[in-house]
This record gives sequence, structure tokens and C-alpha cells, in this order.
Amino acid sequence: MAKMHERQIFQELATLITSDSPTTWFSLISIYLCHDGAMKLTHYFREAPTSDWCSFDPSSVGFDIMDWWENYHGLVKQAEGNEFKFAAAVLDRSGNLRLKLSYEIVDPLAGIDILKMAEKLINNS
Repeated sequence: MAKMHERQIFQELATLITSDSPTTWFSLISIYLCHDGAMKLTHYFREAPTSDWCSFDPSSVGFDIMDWWENYHGLVKQAEGNEFKFAAAVLDRSGNLRLKLSYEIVDPLAGIDILKMAEKLINNS
């Protein structure tokens, strides 16, 4: 999977998620879920390190971001022969992007707190 983590690939994601981000953001998170053909993509931002996450909708580039995640999903499956079900990418103001994948089944349509799941996934690195 080391080949998947090339800077160019992640720079593309960073550009997409910041293109419609709020002007006051401190950090951004993009959360992607996929299971049994159902997909969900959500985005959040923080204005300060200790502030709550607020949702935002990058509507003008939303499909591009979904396309990016779907393509990345395919690359990982091709490289590993395995499908991740849940991913969270966090971007800070310095442009540092961290991405974590989970192979545990998560139903995108279930009433779960995906933001808490994403924070847990990112913090367990």
C-alpha cells in the first residue's frame, strides 16, 4: 500500500477539499463510507484546535471529491486485494494531510456518529 500514499495523490484531495472550504477553517476532515453499494461522503471543519466540528458542503466540487474517493478505493483494492469500508482524511492549515482507512464494515445508511468514528480512527495512528 506504500505506493498509494504518494504526495501527488493526496495533494489532489487536499486541493479538492479546500476549494470550497470556509474562510475561517483551522482543520478540515473528509469522511467516506462505502458498503454494499451504498456510499456517503461528509465534510467538517474546525475554526480552532479545540472548537467543535461544523459541517460544510463543498457543493460545487462534491462530485469530484466523491470521484476521487471512488478512484482511491479502487486503487487500494487493486493493490491490496481488499476493500476499505471507511476512510477519514484530515487536512490542517499547513497543508499536512493524514488519511486513515478502516476495513471494518460500517453501514453508511445507519444512524451512527461517523464523526466520532473518524476522530477515533485518526487518533489511533
